[in-house]
Parts: sequence; C-alpha cells; structure tokens
Amino acid sequence: MPPSLPRALSTKIPNSAIFNHYGSTENSSVIIWKWSRDFSGDTVPVGRPIPNKRIYLLDPHGNPVPLGTVGELYTGGVGVVRGYLNKPELTAEVFLPDQFVGGSEARMYKSGDLARCLSDGNLLYHGRNDFQVKVRGFRIDLGEIEAHLTDHHLVSEAVVVAVGEGKLKTQLVAYVIAKSVEQLRESVSGAQCK
Repeated sequence: MPPSLPRALSTKIPNSAIFNHYGSTENSSVIIWKWSRDFSGDTVPVGRPIPNKRIYLLDPHGNPVPLGTVGELYTGGVGVVRGYLNKPELTAEVFLPDQFVGGSEARMYKSGDLARCLSDGNLLYHGRNDFQVKVRGFRIDLGEIEAHLTDHHLVSEAVVVAVGEGKLKTQLVAYVIAKSVEQLRESVSGAQCK
C-alpha cells in the first residue's frame, strides 16, 4: 500500500479506520496494520500477526533471521489449508511441519514472500523470492512460462517480465531468441492457452 492512499482516504473519510492486511489463499488474513494519522513513514507496513496466527522470517536453511534482516515469510496457526488439490509434490514443498510449535499437527506455509521485522514488531513487505507475479488477481510463475517457451523447437532462450503499473495495466511480455521469428509467429498464431 503506498502511503499516499491511506493519507488520501483519511482526508476524504475523516472518521474512517484504515487497515492494511496481508494474507494468502493458503492461510487467509494473517497480518494486519492499522493506519494512524501520525504515521510519517515512506513505506506502509503490512503489520503484525492477528490472534491465532504465527509468522516466521526464516533464512534459506529454515533458521530465524535477526531483527531488521530480510527473510522469507512463513505463516502458521489457525487457518493453514491442508494443501493443493491433486498436487502432492507442491503441497509437500510449501506446507511444512511447524518446527517452532510442539505437536505433530502444527504446520506452516512457506509463502515465497520476503519481509523484515521493524523494531516496533511490524513487518515490511520486500517482494518475492521467486519469479511469481500477480496479474489481475492471478498468480503467474514467470519461470513456468519461460520453460514452456523454450520447449518450442524454434526458441533457444526466453525471458518473461510483467510490465505496467496497476491491476488493469499490467501485461506479460516475452522476449525470445528464435531461429526464425516469422516461423515462430506462424507456429503460435491461433494457439490456445491450456
């Protein structure tokens, strides 16, 4: 959330309460931050965990990172879903036993998001640790698209990027090195998404 948004909303709707929520489909709303009129920061925090939720900022080895250090955000507590339908490998990769809580049923979700904890306990979001982007509400893994493009016999290399600002203006653009651009266009024209 850009700081200009809650400032503008609090001016237009003076008696409103403005919140910034962080959550995922895999663990619903997990973190919340309430706007305060005296906030003067340049970056709006995503907040602190709500009751019955747990958050961890871990390094690539699964160890907690020091205060102020960027780590991958893991979420736990009530609401962690059981996994992905018909995707046991992916489920095993991102839904892990919660090593910080006793009991065999405790699990945590490896979000792929990066964050750091401020001295006041609030978290700042720092982006993704992979090539996943969100376009018009859909999560898209740019690496998967690049892999499909390079599977084509005419393409030797591919890079896919998300360009544009805002929900409706963001588009995916692919750059490829192809043996023949004309043959590639002819080959993929009329191709349907699967």
